[in-house]
Amino acid sequence: MRRRMRAWRLCCVLVLALGLPASGQAEVEWSAGMGGQFGGDYTVEGVGDIETDGGFLQRLGINWFPSQHIGFGGYFLFSTASSGFHGDIYVAEIGISIQPRLTLENVVGEVDFLLTPDVMVGYRGTFPEAGDNAHGLGLNLGLNLRARWDNGFSVFLEPGFLTQPVGGNDAADVTFSPIGYAIVGVGAAF
Repeated sequence: MRRRMRAWRLCCVLVLALGLPASGQAEVEWSAGMGGQFGGDYTVEGVGDIETDGGFLQRLGINWFPSQHIGFGGYFLFSTASSGFHGDIYVAEIGISIQPRLTLENVVGEVDFLLTPDVMVGYRGTFPEAGDNAHGLGLNLGLNLRARWDNGFSVFLEPGFLTQPVGGNDAADVTFSPIGYAIVGVGAAF
C-alpha cells in the first residue's frame, strides 16, 4: 500500500513539474477537426460481433498548456457509423485529455511544427437507429501533427483510434476494440 502511495505521489509531482510554465505564461488552444472513422466490429453480449461501416467524425477541443511540453484539455466528439444490424449509429462523447508535446520551432520561416500524442478518456453514448442506446468508457489515442504560425493559427492532421473496453445497457454489454480514424482541422492558440 505504501509503495502505491509513493508511486502515486511521484507521478503527481512529475506531472506538476512538467506542467510548470517555462516562459511564465500558459497557452490556451482551441481546435476543431473533421474526418472519418474506419469500419470495425462492435461486440454485443448475446449477439456477437457486429460489423460496422465507417462514417463521419468531428471533434471540438480546448487545451491548456501550462508549459511548452505538456497540456491538459477537454473535448467533444461526434461520429456516425452504420451496420446491417442496427442501421445508422450515432456516437457522442465528452471527455478529458492529456498531451505531451514536442515542438520544432521555426522549421519553415515563421512556422513551428508540433508533434502531440493525445490520450483521451471520455464518457461515450451510442445511439443506434434500431435498438437500445448504450453508454461506456471511451479510451482513445491520437497523434496530432500540427503546423502553427507565429500568430497562433494552426492546421493539423490527426490519425488515431477509438476504443470502448467497458460499456453497454441493461440488456447487454457493448464493447469494441480499436477502430481507426483520421481528422484534419484548424486551431488557434492564445
